[in-house]
Amino acid sequence: MRATKYKCIPSGVLADILFRLPVKSLKGFECVCKSWYDLIKDPSFTIQHLHHSKSVNQHCLLQKGIRNSHVSLLCFDEISLLSRHRLNLPSVFSEILGPCNGIYCFIRLNVEFELELIALANVSLREFKVVPDLSISHPHSQSQSVKLCGFGFDRKTNDYKLVLILSYADRATGIEFDCKEVVYSLRSKSWRELDLTFPYAEVTHWLSPFSKISYWPYLLTSDSGTYVNGNSHWLVSDTARWLANDDIGYTIRYFDMADEVFRRISLPKLPEFSSYGDMYVDINALYTDSLSVVVRPKSYIPDKTCEVWIMHDYGDDESWTKLATIGPIEGIARSLKLLGFWQKGEFLFEYDEEQVISYNPNTQKITQKFRICGSLRAYTESLVSIVGDQRDDQNLLFDIVKEGDDPALQQPTSSS
Repeated sequence: MRATKYKCIPSGVLADILFRLPVKSLKGFECVCKSWYDLIKDPSFTIQHLHHSKSVNQHCLLQKGIRNSHVSLLCFDEISLLSRHRLNLPSVFSEILGPCNGIYCFIRLNVEFELELIALANVSLREFKVVPDLSISHPHSQSQSVKLCGFGFDRKTNDYKLVLILSYADRATGIEFDCKEVVYSLRSKSWRELDLTFPYAEVTHWLSPFSKISYWPYLLTSDSGTYVNGNSHWLVSDTARWLANDDIGYTIRYFDMADEVFRRISLPKLPEFSSYGDMYVDINALYTDSLSVVVRPKSYIPDKTCEVWIMHDYGDDESWTKLATIGPIEGIARSLKLLGFWQKGEFLFEYDEEQVISYNPNTQKITQKFRICGSLRAYTESLVSIVGDQRDDQNLLFDIVKEGDDPALQQPTSSS
């Protein structure tokens, strides 16, 4: 009788009900019957569920600091922190890239930024996949460090890719003399070396009469990438321009995951400031999946905390639009770092390194305050599997365990 009732539900109506549910519930409903299993496993259902998950996101990932470098999932409702869950990952990681369709890339670097381990994870599916070791080396280098890393999605081939810029140096002197660009494909499960397309400033140094350094990369102000439109983006400063006239020139570089080349996006024109060197600039992607730029003056300005700009037409430098000018905020006498955009159009700001506030731009008031020890990442539930049916030593499942109270994390409090 129950099976008959299930068959009476039109497939479109059933899908409209199910895609609104969390991943944990859907994994249980796969066992109801074959038709439900086929529906939940359908790629179009996965996409529909992902779009809904992004629109109702009420979670964040918390990356702890160096002393307590585990990763936790924070679960919020509209007014309070409901619970905190620790991700029992097989290793400790220093960088988190993503989310990209709900998938994260975890990278472990040592103190000299040498690569030790890379893994992909879908937190909501509890899937963990170790990326094969990087076998690309340099014949004349004793040191290989990661200068830039990014993670994204190639829509043309339906493939997830990881890009790295590797810097090679003489370990005795610490002087860099070469760079390589490499990309990892989840589909092919392999690394490839690319032609150099990231713009390098040519600064010649001589290690000896027979050994010359010919490349230095741009100075990076953001090394872990911001995911927008399938691509990873970084804010960079032009080393050559700085050396030539002592003027800091910022721009956005992104890696085109489909064409596998680095491209450029100009920052918005800011008539209020004579130079970007007078400001702190952050980029993010947490407002309607658009590329966003936040500008903060380096010196305190009483009537202006920061400006938020968004790019309406991806790739069009003329489509930058100022979304909001934030400030002054009562009780906050310094510039703020924008972490993201919260529920009901509110902003999440970080100040004093461990303090986070939720700010309503309409009422110009702080609605909540948090204390954290680490960095926040957006969280998106996803049915996108990174391992499929393969289970081996490199493809693991991990647990998420609810944690008790932590003095480093306080419940949010309302602020009038």
